[in-house]
Amino acid sequence: MESWLSYIGDSTSYGLSWPVWITLTGISLFGLLAVYTGILLLTGRKLPAGIRMLQMPTLKSRLVLGLVLAASLPAISLALVLAERSTHERLERDAILLQSNADTIARNTGYILQMVSRSMEDLASRLKDQVDRPTTHLAGWVTSIHEKFSSFRSLVVVNQAGQAVAGSSMINGRLRVFDRPSQPFTERDFFTIPFATQKTFISDAMRDPALGNQPVMIIAVPVADAKGQPWGVVLGYLGLERLAIGPAMAPVDKGAGILLIDENSRVLFASESAGLNVLDNISDKLILRSETEPNRSGAYNFEHSPVADESPQRYLAARSKTSNGWQVIVFDPLSEVQRALLSEYAIALTWLIIAIVISVGFAVALANSIVRPLKALDWAVRHFNLGEDATIPLPPADAPREVTAVFTHLDSMGRRLRQSYQEIRAAVKEGEKLRTELEYVIANREKEIAKRTEQLKEANSALRRLSRVDSLTGVANRRWFAEFLSQTWRQGQRDNQPISIIIIDIDDFKAYNDTYGHQKGDACLRAVAEAIRDVVCRGSDMVARYGGEEFVAILGDTPLDGGLLVAENIRKSVEVLALPHRGNSSGSIVTVSVGVTSTIPGESSEPEAYLVAADRALYTAKDEGKNQVAWSTTSQTGVYQSLCLPPGGQSQPS
Repeated sequence: MESWLSYIGDSTSYGLSWPVWITLTGISLFGLLAVYTGILLLTGRKLPAGIRMLQMPTLKSRLVLGLVLAASLPAISLALVLAERSTHERLERDAILLQSNADTIARNTGYILQMVSRSMEDLASRLKDQVDRPTTHLAGWVTSIHEKFSSFRSLVVVNQAGQAVAGSSMINGRLRVFDRPSQPFTERDFFTIPFATQKTFISDAMRDPALGNQPVMIIAVPVADAKGQPWGVVLGYLGLERLAIGPAMAPVDKGAGILLIDENSRVLFASESAGLNVLDNISDKLILRSETEPNRSGAYNFEHSPVADESPQRYLAARSKTSNGWQVIVFDPLSEVQRALLSEYAIALTWLIIAIVISVGFAVALANSIVRPLKALDWAVRHFNLGEDATIPLPPADAPREVTAVFTHLDSMGRRLRQSYQEIRAAVKEGEKLRTELEYVIANREKEIAKRTEQLKEANSALRRLSRVDSLTGVANRRWFAEFLSQTWRQGQRDNQPISIIIIDIDDFKAYNDTYGHQKGDACLRAVAEAIRDVVCRGSDMVARYGGEEFVAILGDTPLDGGLLVAENIRKSVEVLALPHRGNSSGSIVTVSVGVTSTIPGESSEPEAYLVAADRALYTAKDEGKNQVAWSTTSQTGVYQSLCLPPGGQSQPS
């Protein structure tokens, strides 16, 4: 039964199950009323004698029952729908809040790691002037620097042979000289990886015996000598308590909690309600392996027992990843959500009962107001006087206004019949006059319709023009581009003229969106489109948005060398914009990579093949370091910058 009821609503996707009687009661009541209504509609007066009492013998009882059913059926069905909808919306809000908390904690954790890494990189840049000095001097210098980097438990300078040459440790608030290990660091990844890659490296969490087995992580930064040659690595031992940023952002519900987990499923931080310790491995727990797929909000549910030997509780959780691949999990017990929802449903049920009681009272009052005039009219008809002296029956003295009006109409009916003929003749004459006026109005309306039709044609023409333009950048959209390419291709075949195709792609545009947001990304697309349009401005050319961050230009009557020149001008015009782009791997500003191809369309050639060639050239530009112009023909592919060599260099493409 529970599994069948789960199909009624989608709250079960959050792991929330309700008592069976709540749903069964509503469905049963709704079903009984629906069956009763169906019997009355399908059978009418043909009800069997045994159940004819269901039809109600009097008009008043039928009115009361009908009005009550009319009010109850929608109310009950609406209550069932709103109950599930209210459950879903509350769970959806909680899921969104959990996801927001998880994302915020992940961002803050990444920010802390970024700040610490920058501090270590600053220390490494200072070391290049110290590495050639005696070891005793280097040891003293590191100790003095460590006083300014008090957030690190230990700082160690390791040379290229893997030997610790200097270092200091912060123990109980006091600096001590680092005890050099007898074994070199050459087998440890926090030395080999940064030394080999010359990039900052953040290690997994570990316990350091030299620091009292305290949980730490190591931030390793490569060190160069005064000549810029790799010299060694500086290691910063950071205590995991520096990552304890979660409690200030934990949900307020009782039993809620936060976990920070590294890529090996080890706990780096755990709130008290999680019942876990730092460096616990939780790869086998449902916290990481949810029982259900994530719902629309990205949340999922799992069972977990925060206290040993206690029955597990079900939680709603959300995940988010930090910039270095760690995982933040924020969770909230579903029992608190269920308790709050049941309280809300009790209040809603009370109001529903009150509304039904009021509707019954209203139905009785309305039925009485309808039945009483009908009884008075029945009495008047039964006492209708057909005497010779009385041609009009008199209404009863206590007849209501509606019944009295019926007798008044009977009196005036004869006079109205005699007047009807005269009124009809007058109406015919008036109709002739109206027809003449109508013909005049129709003639004027036809002129107005013709004028409006012409205006509509102009509006449709303007609408067709708008449908061919990309709404964000103002350049042609892909549909117009396909039409223009086909037209230009046919013209090139007819006139034996070359056509150049240029594809432009913004370098690392996803990173731009991630760094500056989608609004800045849209502004960047518009600026790049405007720069391209300033270069490609002939009437025989077209600029279109090919997709996402890609643009395409069609140059009619243009050979490859002309297309390459236009492409290089496009690249330079975007570079001149100097739009900041920290995530660009080819520089600090927004740049584009450009692919160019050119051909004279033949009878059997298709434009799609040359679009592929231009796209291949674009990928060549990307592979050559981005912010490049590359070209591709049927016989060769190259980078435009290689064509600009001094005399004796590579020749122009044929």
